[in-house]
Amino acid sequence: MALPSILLALAGVVVGLVLTLVTGRFELNAKRQYLSILEAMGWNPDMLRQVRLFENALVGTVALPLGVLGALGIGLLLAPYAALWAGVAGLVAVLCWIPIATKVVQ
Repeated sequence: MALPSILLALAGVVVGLVLTLVTGRFELNAKRQYLSILEAMGWNPDMLRQVRLFENALVGTVALPLGVLGALGIGLLLAPYAALWAGVAGLVAVLCWIPIATKVVQ
């Protein structure tokens, strides 16, 4: 029973990351435009990197507890033995999301 739970948790992480990347693509042009405006106003690359990191940290701060609590809640409703794996999957997805999201605009 543990192997299917681990595989489902890994599949959840992969699906979550793919959905995050696809969703980020919709906003990519707008994000590039406002970063270009900031660059034209004299912001250097370090300042732009800090802006991206701050934005992603804010989203991650909200998404981490919501993802873990949501995964645990769904896990407890559907399969109590899988609640731990669901929580770990949510945590790994959010922790992997931050470095991926900061590399979207270079």
